Amino acid sequence: DAELTAIKSDAVIADRHDRLFKTDWWATSDRTMTAEQTAYRQALRDITEQEGFPTDITWPTKPEGN
Repeated sequence: DAELTAIKSDAVIADRHDRLFKTDWWATSDRTMTAEQTAYRQALRDITEQEGFPTDITWPTKPEGN
């Protein structure tokens, strides 16, 4: 059971890193992120703090148009 939880945790963290990577361009020095973009990226970072992590999580919604 612990091994399965560790595998699921690794998969969720890998997915989170991918989602953050896809929005890294929002944080370049020549741009200013919107409040929604900042909140989205912070929610991704906080995914491991959700009560149901790693088996029952709610992914944040990416802001429209980004």
